[in-house]
Amino acid sequence: MQSCVFGQGYRLTEVLQSIREAVIQEAWDDEPLFFDFGHKCFPSTGERSDRILLDLRLVVDRKEDELHLLTLMLRHEAEALEKRIPGELFALGEVVMPLGVEALVQQGLLDIVPYLDRHLCGDWGELPGADRQKNERAVLTGASLFSQYDVDVGTAKKLWIITSADRRFTSLFLPIEPTLPQFD
Repeated sequence: MQSCVFGQGYRLTEVLQSIREAVIQEAWDDEPLFFDFGHKCFPSTGERSDRILLDLRLVVDRKEDELHLLTLMLRHEAEALEKRIPGELFALGEVVMPLGVEALVQQGLLDIVPYLDRHLCGDWGELPGADRQKNERAVLTGASLFSQYDVDVGTAKKLWIITSADRRFTSLFLPIEPTLPQFD
């Protein structure tokens, strides 16, 4: 992936002009071209004195010969997508679990790999339809993701997998109570 990095505070029009020139000159191979830049804007509160800097990436991808696709996203989201394995719907981030779950994994009493694979591919396990739909929207909007799988590990009969909204962490739990948590 070829890149061009702008300094802080560049206007989107300047970035788009650079992209236009790169497209006209066909200044890149078949790899996507991206432009990293910062954009100063006002927070949603409307407070004019508190400007914030958004760290952005605009990706130009050539599709079907002449068609070009532009995607604008926060830079950390773009970097998470680059680390994603093809076939997976999102990035897991760091996998964390309570000491009790980790002990069961180390003793060979619980194999978490197939459940993580299912979670990554959008098989949310034994969730009701409304929660499945929440997950489908969350994949697109960047909200947290929740899966529930039937297991048989001592007194625990369920495995919960929760991926944080920022995709930095995926947590595994073995709840004792068979009730679903509320998540957003």
